[in-house]
Amino acid sequence: MVNPDSLKKDISFWESVRHDSLTKSEKQVYRMVDSIKKVPIFKTYTEIATLIATGSKEFGQITVGSIYNIYNSNPVQGHRFKLTLGTSTQLSKDYRVQVFGVYGLKDH
Repeated sequence: MVNPDSLKKDISFWESVRHDSLTKSEKQVYRMVDSIKKVPIFKTYTEIATLIATGSKEFGQITVGSIYNIYNSNPVQGHRFKLTLGTSTQLSKDYRVQVFGVYGLKDH
């Protein structure tokens, strides 16, 4: 298991423990990648790609989805809608809880 504090180290720490120093071009690549991650359109495209790949969207500690199961249709229930809510990894990395509600328009 990874120590959670290891992810919170600053740049000076990593430069001091790095086996080989970065070249000027490697440092520029890191700076470029960091700046691209801050561009709003890149963030939007990343969120859309994640939504398509996973079928769910995280809102803080809550996950909504799967978008692929929101609508369905069958002879018994007719048009059927499903909403799934769950916990995200921000709440707990070890445990996930999901609940869902389903409503069919032909159910009695």
